[in-house]
Amino acid sequence: MDNRFATRLTLAAVLALASVSCTVSSSDVPGIGGPSEFALSLQIIASPDSIRQDGVSGSLIAVTARDAQGKGVPNVVIRLDILPVDYGTLSIATIVTGSDGRAQATYTSPPRPPINSPLGTCSSSGPTLPGSCVNISATPIGSTFYGEFASQVTQIHLVPPSVILPPGDATAPSASFTFTPLSPKVAGLVLFNASSSQPVSVRTIVRYIWNWGDGETVTRTNPFEDHDYPIAGFYSVVLEVVDDAGVSGTTVRNITVQP
Repeated sequence: MDNRFATRLTLAAVLALASVSCTVSSSDVPGIGGPSEFALSLQIIASPDSIRQDGVSGSLIAVTARDAQGKGVPNVVIRLDILPVDYGTLSIATIVTGSDGRAQATYTSPPRPPINSPLGTCSSSGPTLPGSCVNISATPIGSTFYGEFASQVTQIHLVPPSVILPPGDATAPSASFTFTPLSPKVAGLVLFNASSSQPVSVRTIVRYIWNWGDGETVTRTNPFEDHDYPIAGFYSVVLEVVDDAGVSGTTVRNITVQP
């Protein structure tokens, strides 16, 4: 009887130990952090999308990278390409998105075509006009996750100088500015004057947003501003004017800073 009782105690102890050894404490599985590069989306816009083919007219190429939640993705390296190749120039071919997921460059039209050259047509979302079109593509690079990413493309209509361009957005203010001196030097003060910008109807321009092309931006309520460049080079200055209805207009001018 005692031996049977002892055997039962031993068996109970073994079962208790087995129960403890088989118990797994629950633990939280860490989630996968960071943005998904598979969910990256790009938007590319050319403004204006119709320019003269005169070798000097330009269009602002703005690219925005967003994640699956629609938030801007910083530090995305993007390659810009012109098709047809070398039909015009870009101020920079490789851009990097900032903290807001945005990056930009300037496209300058090729020289005017020969006077007697036949004119083709270029059909886009607007009216069909004589001229030709170029495509600017944006492709993220620098990561294997982007290997299968389809490039995003925007189209620019190149209109011969003899053809009248169609009017732009009738509700948008007209952005315009001048600067002096025309050939500034490093660390020299450049004076910018946007007083030639015009609102539509009875509206009033309330903000002047300057992007100096060197990574610095500033917003003012008056049309006058100054800036100096610490490094010689070619810069695309972008002015965006915003009226009291929240409608904006943009223009781009290039500036070369001498050593």
